[in-house]
Amino acid sequence: MKLSIIIPCYNIDDDYFKYGMESLLAQTFTDFEIIVVDDCSPNPHNVEYIKTLMQNDSRINLIQNNPNQGAAESRNIGLAAARGEYIAFFDGDDYVEENYYQRLIECAEKTSADIVMCGFKRVDNSGKVMKTRDQINSEADISNDDEKTKQFEKLSYALWNKLYKRELIKDIKFPKGVRLAEDVEFNFQAFLKSQKSVSISNNFYYYRFNPNSVTNQEKDGKEAIRTNILVTGKLLNIYTSFTMGRQLKKAVEKYLLFRFIRYANKFGRLQNNAETDELWERYKHLYYNELKILQPVMPLKYKLMKLVFGKNCSRSSLKLKVLLLRLFCR
Repeated sequence: MKLSIIIPCYNIDDDYFKYGMESLLAQTFTDFEIIVVDDCSPNPHNVEYIKTLMQNDSRINLIQNNPNQGAAESRNIGLAAARGEYIAFFDGDDYVEENYYQRLIECAEKTSADIVMCGFKRVDNSGKVMKTRDQINSEADISNDDEKTKQFEKLSYALWNKLYKRELIKDIKFPKGVRLAEDVEFNFQAFLKSQKSVSISNNFYYYRFNPNSVTNQEKDGKEAIRTNILVTGKLLNIYTSFTMGRQLKKAVEKYLLFRFIRYANKFGRLQNNAETDELWERYKHLYYNELKILQPVMPLKYKLMKLVFGKNCSRSSLKLKVLLLRLFCR
């Protein structure tokens, strides 16, 4: 088996699900399995549809969770069942061009890449293109610090526009219980671990933007900040476990710093109450504990941040403070 395509399934729109599955089954590349992990979907048509497809196509497999596990753990379950040499992730309401996996597999085998990445198009519910995310053709092995750095700086943390060598990610797990940004920790670790990563410019994947998704509904709320505290702490620990070139190391440190500052800006959108105050204290705790590993490599920037995140600092005038930080910490 060359490829395993993993699809977490929870309450997917019937028409979108059918359209996406049809785009997979129409692929010019055929040596694959599709693993659908039903996460106790409240939409019974999702499972009924998959069971109908399974009657005529042995490449489709269905795993049914009980109880609900969440998207991250559903992907872990799919990974445990996967038999393919390569792994791809697919969101059930999206769709792809017919030569998508053929081009990714051909590129991976030609270049011996651990990860192949491509561009994508974000579309609305009618299929109208809202935004195109391009990639630049590039190949970077672990010894090519300059190219690896350029790839990292342009890295999309989406799962679905990538092909992974199974051997690369066999020991990488999605964080259980995390509802937002579970793909960030996974891709951050996979990219730093990869010996060779390749980007191709084609936009084969169509990501259907859903304004009512968990990610889009909560991206500016308390849940996003809580998740960032957890994820940023983990990313900092992952960062310390890898040896990397000087330029890549600097780019990773800059990303971690800006991730922390960017999410701090979301505090300005929250109402003043005890819950927000508790989150603010946890955010300052992240600064004084996990983020302190950047102090030796970014001493001036770290000291500047103390003006905002010091133990006795309040959230007053936070938007202005964060704006100044973003200007001075470029």
